[in-house]
Amino acid sequence: MNEVQYRNLYQMLEVLVALAGFLIIWRFIPFLPAAMLYVFVLSRILKQPMKYSIPYTIIVVVVLYLIFSVAFRVKLNIY
Repeated sequence: MNEVQYRNLYQMLEVLVALAGFLIIWRFIPFLPAAMLYVFVLSRILKQPMKYSIPYTIIVVVVLYLIFSVAFRVKLNIY
C-alpha cells in the first residue's frame, strides 16, 4: 500500500468511528442534535473548510427534519 491508500484507510476508519460515536450518542440525546454533531464531524473529517461545514450541517439537519417530521410525520424525539 502506498501513502495515499494509507491516508484513505485512516480516513475511512475515522468515518466509521464517527458513525459508532453517533449511534452511541443518539441513545442519550435527541436525533437532530446528534445528527448535527455527526454531520459536522464528518465534514471536518473530509477536510471541508469551516465556512462550508457549518452551513452544510444546518442544511442537512433542516432537510432531515422536513423529511422525517413534516413529510413522514415520524417523531424524532425532539425536546
